[in-house]
Amino acid sequence: MQTKLLTFGILCMLGLRIQSQTTFDYLSRPGLTIASVHINWFDGSFNNSYKFTGDTLLCGEKLLIFEHSLQYTNKTLLRVEEGKVWRKSFNNPCANEQLIYDFGLEVGDTTDAYYFKDYYVVETGTITLLNGEKRKQLFLTKNANNTPIMWVDGIGSLDGGLFQIPDFEGYTSLICVKENDQTIWINPDQSNIQCDSIACFNPVPEFDFDVNQFQVNFNNQSSNLSSVHWNFGDGKTSNEFHGHHNYESPGCYNVTLTLGSDCLTRTFKKQLSVPVCIAQEWKVKSPDLTNGSILIDFVNTSTGWAITTNRIWKTEDRGASWAEQFYPIPAPPVRRILSTIDMVDEMNGVIAVINYSAPSSIEAFLVTNDGGLTWKEKMPGSYLIISAIMTNDGQVFGSGQFDGVFYSNDWGNSFVELSSQGIDFSQFQYLGNKQVVALGLQGLPPNATRAISYSDDSGQSWKHSLLPATYYLATGFHYFNAKIGFLCGYNGFLIKTVDGGQSWEEISYNDDRKATNIYFLDDQTGWAVGENGLVISTTDGGNTWVVGNCGYRNNLFTISALDVNNCWLGSGNGKYLEFDPDAKTECSPVSITELNLSDDNLLIFPNPANVEVTIKLTKSNVTLDDLKISISNSLGQNMYEGNMIHETLTINTETWNSGAYWIKCFRNEQFIGTKKLIVLD
Repeated sequence: MQTKLLTFGILCMLGLRIQSQTTFDYLSRPGLTIASVHINWFDGSFNNSYKFTGDTLLCGEKLLIFEHSLQYTNKTLLRVEEGKVWRKSFNNPCANEQLIYDFGLEVGDTTDAYYFKDYYVVETGTITLLNGEKRKQLFLTKNANNTPIMWVDGIGSLDGGLFQIPDFEGYTSLICVKENDQTIWINPDQSNIQCDSIACFNPVPEFDFDVNQFQVNFNNQSSNLSSVHWNFGDGKTSNEFHGHHNYESPGCYNVTLTLGSDCLTRTFKKQLSVPVCIAQEWKVKSPDLTNGSILIDFVNTSTGWAITTNRIWKTEDRGASWAEQFYPIPAPPVRRILSTIDMVDEMNGVIAVINYSAPSSIEAFLVTNDGGLTWKEKMPGSYLIISAIMTNDGQVFGSGQFDGVFYSNDWGNSFVELSSQGIDFSQFQYLGNKQVVALGLQGLPPNATRAISYSDDSGQSWKHSLLPATYYLATGFHYFNAKIGFLCGYNGFLIKTVDGGQSWEEISYNDDRKATNIYFLDDQTGWAVGENGLVISTTDGGNTWVVGNCGYRNNLFTISALDVNNCWLGSGNGKYLEFDPDAKTECSPVSITELNLSDDNLLIFPNPANVEVTIKLTKSNVTLDDLKISISNSLGQNMYEGNMIHETLTINTETWNSGAYWIKCFRNEQFIGTKKLIVLD
């Protein structure tokens, strides 16, 4: 009898434990992956899975962090309370939130959840997962004649996974749920799709570096990986998680980090240029205007404009200070995005505007004729303008998705709509004498074709050259005349035509990073910019290209150049680059003959260390004057810094984490050498 009572008690306790599990508990389990696929009837399908990666305390609330399977930068925050789940912006967590689920509903209740507003519960029940765990399920509908949708507590919707994607051209379907390596549920309607392939997250190559003379320490911040390979750009490689390398000579080295995954056959790479004792020709400017992307446009050596997606600034002292300018903002729910800016002088310019959730009658050009003191809305019905340019004689060309060409010949005061003859233009370049070149698309994705178009009558008529499918992702172009031009794009190509786009020649620039925009000052001098700080330049009309900027890590978008010495590049993270013609080398080769850090003159013991480490100088002919020791960890954090007062220095390492550390030696602030220390718990 006692045995039966004991067994019954254990079962009761287990039952209580199961019942005590909350929606928060379900969604915050380590390794939780909710795997879904989004299918678009025109664009194809893609993985739309999310993985729980941790929690954080923001705005006084405990929030769960979910990372997207394809883009680690695409993160979402969830607030969970009593069965309700709210979604919050990762970049603005203190702003408004959206209710996406309410698992506490019962039969007859109606939900206000964002994707399921006005749905009501017609049935509730229990579903058993593959691990034996029971979860609440709810069936909801908006119309009694429709098949109900199903929610599962702590998982989401069968018809969308954790997060829905509003897409009238497609739908999202939940495939499976995993906790670490264990599959705990499979959608019976999608059992033909392999769960592991959908729940597999792309490796995310991410690293930073710290340069100290010829020594470079690489901090690997990657995730979702099973293997690591470093190529240091000088013929040397390493498979250590954090790379550490001593270069033998000055230079700009293209360092590549390659990641492998157990569940994917392809590898993932990131490349950065690393400056080792060379002059930095491009200076990073952080005007403290925004954390977003900056598009920059200077009209002379002092006066320029910068825009982000929703703000405008002007400088009249070469960027030493910036003043914000203001423009008309439509009432909600309209959301206005600033797309491009083109200033032709100190007074005149145009900004292309994208209006979301707006009536079709809304204006999408912002025009100034007074240096930005006022920005006026122009051309009712333009609605969505991706790109616009203004010429020195007052012409304006602009176009947007599924629109024709909007044209003005009076500095943007009035517009007319011209036919684009079946091409949706996204960029323009004015060659002079009524000649215009445009980049666009013919047809609808995924069956669209990229096109280069030419007009010799200011857009009244066009001649189109369709590009091969290889160049579908073209993003930047520059033409010298109707025949000769360059094109570059996201999938890593730089090509040249001499026959107006009928044929193209591949151009090599000796760098794996992708060029996404290009600009020529004249028929000889030009630049191309792109991902991870890529800057290449030419002085022979594009026949040869030289990699320039070294060490900058963010993507570059726009080029504004007055001459070879006055050039600016728009970038992300609230930064832009300015060319410095007087750049000087920031370090120089240092002789280490005075103190060679070999085992016979600088002893480190014990190594590996546990509680403390002793550094002993044994070379008798080396004085201790101005001899300094610093120790840093693999993240570049300084753990110790001090002078060698005696020949022996003992440092307590008891509180240090296990790992590799670097002992650096300096004489009169000049770097002399380094040795490696291992610390064990």
